[in-house]
Amino acid sequence: MVANFNLMIKSIKNRLYIILYFFCFSITLSPILAQGSNPTITVDEIDLSAYPEVSAVVSVVNTGRAPLQNLSADEFEILEDNLPLVPPTVDAEIDQDDPIAVALVLDLSGSAPLEDVQNAAKQFIDSLNPQDRVALIGFNSQLPLDSFDPFKEVNFTENKTLVIQTIDSFETLGESAVYEAILKGVLTTADEQTERKAVLVLSDGHDTVSRAEIATAESPENSARDAKIPVFTVGIFNPEFESNLDYLSALASKTGGRYQQATNSADMGALFESVGQQLRQQYRLHFRGNKLPDSKEHTLTFQVNTPDGLALINEIVTYPDPPTIPKIVSLQQEINGELQALRSILRGEVLLVPAVSALNNIARVEYWVNDSLVETVDALNNDTESYEKWEWSWNTNLAPEGVSQLKIVAYDDAGTASEPFSVEIQVERVAGLPPEEPSAEPTEVPTNTPVPPTNTPEPTATATGPLPAPVADSMPAMFNDIRVLAIIGVGLTIILLVIVAALIFSRRHRSSAPPKPFEPPSEPPKQWGPMTDIAPQDWSAEVSTAPNHGDSLKDAQLGKITPPDFSEATYPGEAIFETILETSGSGVPQISLHDKTEILHITRELPVNAILIVQENVGQLVSGKTFPLAERNNTIGRAEDNYILLSDSSVSRHHAKIVLEGVVFRIYDLGSGNGVKINGKKVDTHLLRENDRLQLGRVKLIFVILNENEDHPES
Repeated sequence: MVANFNLMIKSIKNRLYIILYFFCFSITLSPILAQGSNPTITVDEIDLSAYPEVSAVVSVVNTGRAPLQNLSADEFEILEDNLPLVPPTVDAEIDQDDPIAVALVLDLSGSAPLEDVQNAAKQFIDSLNPQDRVALIGFNSQLPLDSFDPFKEVNFTENKTLVIQTIDSFETLGESAVYEAILKGVLTTADEQTERKAVLVLSDGHDTVSRAEIATAESPENSARDAKIPVFTVGIFNPEFESNLDYLSALASKTGGRYQQATNSADMGALFESVGQQLRQQYRLHFRGNKLPDSKEHTLTFQVNTPDGLALINEIVTYPDPPTIPKIVSLQQEINGELQALRSILRGEVLLVPAVSALNNIARVEYWVNDSLVETVDALNNDTESYEKWEWSWNTNLAPEGVSQLKIVAYDDAGTASEPFSVEIQVERVAGLPPEEPSAEPTEVPTNTPVPPTNTPEPTATATGPLPAPVADSMPAMFNDIRVLAIIGVGLTIILLVIVAALIFSRRHRSSAPPKPFEPPSEPPKQWGPMTDIAPQDWSAEVSTAPNHGDSLKDAQLGKITPPDFSEATYPGEAIFETILETSGSGVPQISLHDKTEILHITRELPVNAILIVQENVGQLVSGKTFPLAERNNTIGRAEDNYILLSDSSVSRHHAKIVLEGVVFRIYDLGSGNGVKINGKKVDTHLLRENDRLQLGRVKLIFVILNENEDHPES
């Protein structure tokens, strides 16, 4: 047995050596593969004149330098000093200012009527701007690559009249040097200095006379990829001529262009114009900065996920000067040890942190509730702050229950007051918790403090939901070098493989050991206590390898315990339950006692235990799949960093989040593309109730409350 064990160790070592070899090889190869294999995003304009509202114009091109169309807001992400901002809104635009350069390569073999070819080319030229440049290559017979035939060809020029005159002199001939003509178009375009450029081909794709020593079928593709020039192709089909439309389609795809087929002669001009529109494609992004105006430089990172991969760029911008009069930009509250957007419903003790922008130092901040001054914070002498010297810890149990108006006024050390920042909030009490008695000593209003008049100006901000919030400057800088990311990715993959191999070996080794007899705990565990309060249990005792959910109640009575199996969980919010959904007479889903016990083991540290159940099969999501809401902040979306991962294209990368607020769960829409529906009604935020039907894109979920934890009273 010892010999077998030593042999196994030797085998594992040999495999690790092989893995290490491939890891070193991949480190050397990854930078080479990463070069030139990514799309590109450029920032053409950034407007900070209305800061914190910002707009930026960006262009996104694929690996062939062809501008990408139809990108949505879900594909874009903006970071401010490496911290993510609220997702932007995106508008597609056509740039009419920057010039484009297009080489027209036109088939004159007769496969398309000559008049239709001439009209389509002229229509395209008429759509160009005066600063745009165009080259012309009409082809049938073999072409010289070092000169231009004045009867069929024109080098790049802004003289549109000369190009049209040459088009009018075209004649057809039943030959077709397709490969030579497209290659000449690519080489001519490569010498052009215009940033936005492409080759536009009209042909049936069938070559008859190209010389192999000049150009083969691969020559145009190789040259276009080397020079990063997209080739757009328009296919002509004429049953009287041989055609090779597959060649044109593959050429466009491999060079980053686009293939279109003309169904009739009248379509060709419109197809030509669509190429010009694509070359001018831009996107205007509207977003809000989190940092206060401070006259300092900040880094804005623009990222976009494209079919070809991730593109990103960093832009250094200088934010505007702070205002001479103090201005309260936004209001946040501390939740789970970090600043987050202010909730519209407050309970218990709440730490409020206004974001104040001012040229001078802030001296004090006043907090008014329903036009009564309840707190004045001395910002100059406060040494106990967690975030800002003017923050306020508000015990909402002293406030009247229901809707209240909270007003905040900031004063600088010169005595200048800000406009009142007003927000409407709702105060709720935890069930069974009476309001605290206010202090016998009333709050004194300083004699030098002006009471906000009844005719105060309109509030500078009104919150009916989460407000934008500046966030802390304490996140490590992200990696911006794609090659470094490629190397790290390969390294992490290798490490993961080693860990998986070790786990498999360990599991096989353990499985050979005989199971220990079950010994019941000396005293029953507390049902909802913290993890340290649970008496140790031997999960190997009488474990069922294929649990029968119908016998869960009988197993519980016999003392048999079937532990939850999380070995296949792929992200934090996923637990593998083969849940059997039964329905009561009202159609409400019921969960077996076995699965309910498993889920409660995950969520027992929360005061309320709830889950989401997939209602219908959608893509890879199977009806009955269960997601425990095991955190106070449960993010939901398509991206892998979410707590609950919904792998469906109709779900945004960061679609929504469900937050435990006291003893209730509330869902927030995070600016998703397809929105959030509760019981068929679209909402931005909603207080979830038992058996609510949630819909995120195509995914339908049911919200189920399992139990309330009596060991976790809400303060």
